[in-house]
Amino acid sequence: MVEYYFTEENVTTSDFAEKSKMVLESFLSRIGDIAIKFKSPLTVYLHNLSRFDGLLLLDYMRKSWGKRGNVKMMDRNHHIYEIKVRASGRRVLFRFKDSMLMLKGSLDSLSKNLCPELGYKGSIDSLKVNQDTLSNMKEDLRKYLKQDVLLLGGVMQKLQGLIWDEYGVDIECKLTLPSFAMLLFRMKFLDADKWHIYKASGDEDTFIRSGYYGGHVDIFIPFGKNLYYYDLNSLYPFVMRDSPMPVGTPVWHSNLSEMDLDSIFGFLEAVVNCPRNIKRPFLPFRKRKDSTLIFPTGKFRGVYFSEELKYARTLGYTVVPIEGYLFEKSEGSPLEDYVRSLSENRIIAKQKGNTAMSYIYKLLMNSLYGRFGISPECTTSEICDDAQRKYLVDNCDKLLYSEAFDENLFIVGYRINAYSTKEKWRPLPNSAVQISAAVTAYARILLYPHISRDDCYYTDTDSVVLGQPLPYDEGSSSEIGKLKLEDRIEKEWFESQYVDPSRKLNVNVDNNFALDWRSFAVQKKTTTYKLGINPEAKRDLIYDDKGLWVDTSPIHVELDDDTALGDGKSRQIVQALMDNINDLMDQINKLNRKLLDIKEEREMTKQEEGREITNKGSGMTKVEEEREIPMQEF
Repeated sequence: MVEYYFTEENVTTSDFAEKSKMVLESFLSRIGDIAIKFKSPLTVYLHNLSRFDGLLLLDYMRKSWGKRGNVKMMDRNHHIYEIKVRASGRRVLFRFKDSMLMLKGSLDSLSKNLCPELGYKGSIDSLKVNQDTLSNMKEDLRKYLKQDVLLLGGVMQKLQGLIWDEYGVDIECKLTLPSFAMLLFRMKFLDADKWHIYKASGDEDTFIRSGYYGGHVDIFIPFGKNLYYYDLNSLYPFVMRDSPMPVGTPVWHSNLSEMDLDSIFGFLEAVVNCPRNIKRPFLPFRKRKDSTLIFPTGKFRGVYFSEELKYARTLGYTVVPIEGYLFEKSEGSPLEDYVRSLSENRIIAKQKGNTAMSYIYKLLMNSLYGRFGISPECTTSEICDDAQRKYLVDNCDKLLYSEAFDENLFIVGYRINAYSTKEKWRPLPNSAVQISAAVTAYARILLYPHISRDDCYYTDTDSVVLGQPLPYDEGSSSEIGKLKLEDRIEKEWFESQYVDPSRKLNVNVDNNFALDWRSFAVQKKTTTYKLGINPEAKRDLIYDDKGLWVDTSPIHVELDDDTALGDGKSRQIVQALMDNINDLMDQINKLNRKLLDIKEEREMTKQEEGREITNKGSGMTKVEEEREIPMQEF
């Protein structure tokens, strides 16, 4: 339901602080009066509850509704997901949720996609709103706020109705769209008897997560004109649909050195060597100093998905597997039915002109992959009494702060799964980092042929900027897994930054609604940001004779044995394998040279035989021919 209630009409005081308090009290009392009529908890959506409205409400509710247990907050990494309010009988009376966690984007954009018939959102210059201007702006503010409520209600009701009609599931049962996508996948599409998607333990998750890399982002050539910007349609859903996934219970192997890489499927630690002649290296490597993700040449050690190591080997990499978790390789993909159904339904919705449903299908299709890889380590806060505070201080993984929140109440901030032992490990429901890590690895494989082109200027996860257009049959504006021409770049890149890549600019940004999580205060704050680029952190820069940045080359990594190869016996084993592989590569190169020599000799023999046959036809012997040539030249 959508209801308007102007709380200020019931406020008589002229004191601004007291008036604000009475407005909030009237607002919460009104919601309580409505909620008490329902048997089930009433859900109230606020757009951006997690980063703004939630703190304002909690700051007030801690003072007026702060009896132990009446107000319960759920937050993760400084985002409020839900605030529950309980009645005296412990029943949940109502709960605030963040609509932005279900539908990311501005309310203006969402309403245009889902309920354009409700009109435009409009705007108010918040900088002009203050105590002195409130009276004069009263009618404009009322009109703006009423439209805000109408659009938010329209958006959430439209989403709820469409999802219920299509799948018979209520969106109120989940807090975020990725978690709802996971519910939908498991309820409607996952064949649990056929596919066992394993939930990793602490050690397993930590190892596999170290091989979970994002997309490839790099500047290769800093300057260009008339360039072509391509985006790969639904990159992650495409590889989710068409690629085999790691399923079943993983098995740890402490020595993979004697196993054929082609027989391995899973996540393994390996030492790799990328030749210097590869201009656009394929495998990622995380710098230990600052965790920057680079794509270097040289020798380094890391955890990778087996399929990207196999692909790297075809490019000329040397790969030495060490240890890792091996999974079953699915026949087909457990995610195929989910992606295929949403993709096909989206096409049908587009053909019928159903923009709203097409938009929802797209959101659901792109929301599932990340939920598998959600990090188990997170920051959370708890409002509690002194006994619970003492328990958390003594038992939480990593204490961040513990401060008085109000009379007899405290707020404690801490990290979950920070240094967890098996006893303390708290896995998140339905997480499976191996799925997300495999998806991103397959995506990098799919895009690499375009990244490796000499005319690739730039890449970012699912897009490339090229100097020449792709052949017609390689592109499509709608087919998933195909590149779509997004734009033509007519002007030069980085026009001011290009002349001096090291140029930095300090900019002060005023935030009128900065959040302080310890005090739950919203206040004005000025923050200084340093703007600029740091391309040398990712690749080495190449300059011309005039000192102008013209190109880049990959960073070359040569780690010492202690860092690259581990300790003790493992270092000796890996070094011996590397030496053996290098010897084999030398032998292969020698054999290739011999084969090339033999091929050239055979070609020369064929040519000589052909000339002899021709000369026989003219009656001239080979000796006579050889004598005749210099005489003619002389």
